[in-house]
Order: sequence, then C-alpha cells, then structure tokens
Amino acid sequence: AFFMKNKSDNEKIASWFAQQNAPICTGFYMGIEDLKQKPVLDVYPNPANDALYVNYSKEAGTFGITVYDITGKELITQSRLPSGIHALDISKLSEGIYFLRVQDSDGASCRKFIKR
Repeated sequence: AFFMKNKSDNEKIASWFAQQNAPICTGFYMGIEDLKQKPVLDVYPNPANDALYVNYSKEAGTFGITVYDITGKELITQSRLPSGIHALDISKLSEGIYFLRVQDSDGASCRKFIKR
C-alpha cells in the first residue's frame, strides 16, 4: 500500500511540473488585462551546460533575474538589468531542474530549464 501511494504521489508531482507549474512563480491576477505590449522572454539553450542565455525585451525599464532550485532555494540573482540578452553562468549548479524568474515593474514571468 505504501508503494502504491508513493507511485500515485510521484505521478501527481510529475504531471504538475509537466504543466509548467512552479510554486515560486505562481501569481494571481484580477481585473481586466492591460493592452500594453507584453515583454518577450526567451531562455536558451534548454537543456544547458555551463551558460544560460536570457533574452528579455521591453521598451523601457530594468528587470531582475532569479534562479531557484526545485525546492525553491534562491541560487542566482541579478538585478537592474537593461533589456537585451544576458548570459548566466550556471556551471556551478548541479544537474537537475531549475526555475528562472524574471521580475520587472509590471510583474514576473517564469521558465523551467534543465542543467546538464
């Protein structure tokens, strides 16, 4: 019975992550969505080895990047970055699944990436 419960729990967790869910990046928004142009966020390559590139384009302002491990522990933080492509050194991270959060004055976006 213990193993069946464990298997069921593992399947639920795998399904949850497969749907791009992350406890650190969830947000609750209410009201009518603004018609402003949304910023573009690209994270590549995925999976990555030593460097992860973040391309964030927004007309004005700065943004911050935070990398979390699967337990929610904050590992890398960079702030006050201008729009454009930024390289993150992830060579010291262990292999696994990580979450990258980009925060600006209008909100946050999150992407999942794999470190090889």
